[in-house]
Amino acid sequence: MRDFKTLRIVSSIENRIKSSFFAEFFRFCGIYVVEDLVAENESVASSEEYDFTLYFTNLTKNISELNGEEKLQWLLDIIDSFSKDESNSEIRFEKDAFCAIATIYASGNLSKYLANIQYYRINYGKQEETLQALMSAYKQLSVLEPRNRTIEYATLYCASKANVACYALNELFVYDIERLSKECLQLIRTYPSFGNVWALRGLIYEYDAEYGSEAVNAFRKAMECEKNDNFTSEMLYMMAKRYRAYDANRKDAIEFYEKSNQAKPSYKTMYHLAMLLFKQENYSEAIRWFCSVIDNLTKKNKAGYLDPLECEYYYKSNSLLAYIYCVRLKNYEPAIDCALNAYNFIEKLEENKFFKNLYGEENKEYLKVSKGRTSLEKICQYLAVSNRELRRFDESEKWWAKASEFYND
Repeated sequence: MRDFKTLRIVSSIENRIKSSFFAEFFRFCGIYVVEDLVAENESVASSEEYDFTLYFTNLTKNISELNGEEKLQWLLDIIDSFSKDESNSEIRFEKDAFCAIATIYASGNLSKYLANIQYYRINYGKQEETLQALMSAYKQLSVLEPRNRTIEYATLYCASKANVACYALNELFVYDIERLSKECLQLIRTYPSFGNVWALRGLIYEYDAEYGSEAVNAFRKAMECEKNDNFTSEMLYMMAKRYRAYDANRKDAIEFYEKSNQAKPSYKTMYHLAMLLFKQENYSEAIRWFCSVIDNLTKKNKAGYLDPLECEYYYKSNSLLAYIYCVRLKNYEPAIDCALNAYNFIEKLEENKFFKNLYGEENKEYLKVSKGRTSLEKICQYLAVSNRELRRFDESEKWWAKASEFYND
């Protein structure tokens, strides 16, 4: 028998919120999850690289329309199907543990709070609510019996995410890092080949600068355990994230981001590469990577299903391209193109279906937070300056007036 370690979820773009609901649950339980988005009716190649595969390619009810009991039933149905899968009878599947965790996950609406930690880590006004939800879940997880790999992992993972919420609140960590690390190390000793536990140890150290080398070493050990391009890409990304915070290590950060993107291209990796190169004033390479971010997200943007973090990076990539072309390179035609892309994207953000389908009646509140992370005043200024330099004075005046409106707001 071998342990359940990996899951692939194949989903249409329109079903990506449902996919994320399940992905976050299984990550919460210690499973390494890969999400593959495909077009409706697009054929999908099978893969023996993962223990189980889930398919969500038909339009179904939105997450925001379900209550806790309906969400729980969704999870229990999937858990039951995995436990009865005869083609994977050699996989040890801790059904009772998954069911117990599913009850806590669904009743506590943890999918939303875990999503918020990813999409709105700081400055979104609900950090305290997120922290309280995770602390409540941690208390429930801590008393589940019998203790096993799945429950121990979920308990530690929940604590690490609660500490992230504390970081966002600029408060002391609610769970001691040294204690969590020791508990994680004990789990590693019990399951030495389980790479995701090493990755968890790295995440426990994620927001404490004193443990930078420990975090990097944990991610390295994780890569040694799991020979999978997707997993390798994520570990390299996490290592680069540690290095990019320090000027002296930015060369290493660029190297790790490049290796991560080679293992599996990701808009986040591309964006951070672009930002590091932008700060080095290597504008030609920064332009290349910002354009790669936009290209990577175009299909989801056209479908109207960019998540909040993707929205932020899509906007910022266009905005920074406009800045580079307008201010640094004095190349005004592409500056106008990029600035208009950024402006029109934010003006039509309410049309994005992701917010409504995930947040339901709260979607306007989250849209407001996302818009607050933009500066349309600057975009208008780039358009005004670029048009003036091209001697399109009427167009320039129009954008100066627009910029003034945003300034007065």
